[in-house]
Amino acid sequence: MKKVIVSIILITFIFSSVFGASLSNLSPELKIRYNNESLNVSVETTTKMTGGSYYLGSGISTSSMFGKTKESWIPYLGNSQISKIDFFQIAGYPEEAQRFKEVLDYNKRMDKIGNIVLGAGSVVSLVGLAMMLNSIYDYDSDMTGGLITSLVGLTVMTISFPIYYAKKDDSMFSISFALRIAEDYNELLIEKLSKANNK
Repeated sequence: MKKVIVSIILITFIFSSVFGASLSNLSPELKIRYNNESLNVSVETTTKMTGGSYYLGSGISTSSMFGKTKESWIPYLGNSQISKIDFFQIAGYPEEAQRFKEVLDYNKRMDKIGNIVLGAGSVVSLVGLAMMLNSIYDYDSDMTGGLITSLVGLTVMTISFPIYYAKKDDSMFSISFALRIAEDYNELLIEKLSKANNK
């Protein structure tokens, strides 16, 4: 977390030292326009903790916690949060916007397919369970069919989990890449607004 804060402070310092003179030359109206039209990136750090306690026997137990930290970036236009697709389109990177859109579409399809497979497996398992329960009260029927049907349903359900994990990583563009894009775009925006200020 300290690295992220130091990085943001460093980027802000560099940005203000490089572009401070240009921004100070803008009229108050153009400064407001710059604040509304500039691209910004916020860095978010999340930590997922896992672990538990384990009984080792003879009254001895142990516990452990493991953390997995993930950093992601959130784009803004001015103070309004925007999608990453909009971020790339505004900045003039249509290929990256298209690639990101394809990843999101693929992940939505995988979620839908996973839900269908999970639902189908659940229904088949419940039908098998109903067949087994029916065989308890109906002495003429065999429980084997219900058991086999339930096992097929459970197998289909387990197939859905790899489908969920087959999703592509939507953090394919690094934080530094996003910050560089925002910096380049904002530099061009300052030049454009400076020209409008001199007219």
